[in-house]
Amino acid sequence: MTTATIKKKRQLSERAKRVKKELINQGMTQRELAAKVGMNENYLTAMLAGSKSGKKYWAKIERI
Repeated sequence: MTTATIKKKRQLSERAKRVKKELINQGMTQRELAAKVGMNENYLTAMLAGSKSGKKYWAKIERI
């Protein structure tokens, strides 16, 4: 018999929630935002999920 692994969902930070809401308001995808900022879309996803800090990108993201 195997044991099921349960993954805990990470809570989005307030910053990530604001970014996601703004993407919806502007009708923009994460892919489009990543391209505008000049970063990899997978890295943006990791930043929003909280697994990457993205220190050098937050200021650019918040200006868009």
